Amino acid sequence: MPEAHVRLGVRGDLPHTGALAAQREGGLPADWIAQHARRFETDGNQLFVVEAEGAIIGYGVGGAPSSPRWIMGAATHPMAGTSAAS
Repeated sequence: MPEAHVRLGVRGDLPHTGALAAQREGGLPADWIAQHARRFETDGNQLFVVEAEGAIIGYGVGGAPSSPRWIMGAATHPMAGTSAAS
């Protein structure tokens, strides 16, 4: 199983998180990218991504400490038939 790590997300990760959300929930990746961009730009939210072998395999958005919330994504990545959840 590949080693995975969590890091702070950046705007350039949004196409990857949008694709994971579309894979998991259905819908168009572009719609999910737009939704994630709005969350990314909301004050107090922080994007986290799970990365393995250079590929983003999961994500989460943490809410402000005064009202913590998590929006999680999970997807099966084609890497050697492994699956991962964030």
